[in-house]
Amino acid sequence: EPGRPFPPKSSQGALAAALAGAMMLPGPPGGGGGPGYGPAKGTGPVTLPPRVGPYTTAAPNEVNENGMPIRPGKEQCLLYLNTGACPHGLQCIFDHPRGVR
Repeated sequence: EPGRPFPPKSSQGALAAALAGAMMLPGPPGGGGGPGYGPAKGTGPVTLPPRVGPYTTAAPNEVNENGMPIRPGKEQCLLYLNTGACPHGLQCIFDHPRGVR
């Protein structure tokens, strides 16, 4: 019929049903939540290991003459090297070598 969208109305229902079936994703075998699908049943909360990495603010073993942390092997604090002061104090993750004024 002129003015009617393609496909004809009589076949739209069959086409929609075929597309719906083709677009459905298969579920787990047996239709249930078997092993490998979703969180495990009957387990408690997940406990994550403590966070460790390059940015720890652990108490330093040593401090320099200005009370700033000496962290051997870490990158040197550019603020401390350029100004002789570091606003982060003992929480700074960088090295503060001795003898800087």
